[in-house]
Amino acid sequence: MTKAELLQFYTTFTPNTDPGEYGYLFYELPQGLSELCRLIKCQLIHPTMIKK
Repeated sequence: MTKAELLQFYTTFTPNTDPGEYGYLFYELPQGLSELCRLIKCQLIHPTMIKK
């Protein structure tokens, strides 16, 4: 598989991943991987980080 084919494969929705009518929610997400990772890290709380 060429690099272009791999990129096409991993950036194309499948029936299981297609957001359908909620696709517009993806428009405001960061385009860069590092920015996207930072966003995810800010949204997730690991159970070990919760003080009991």
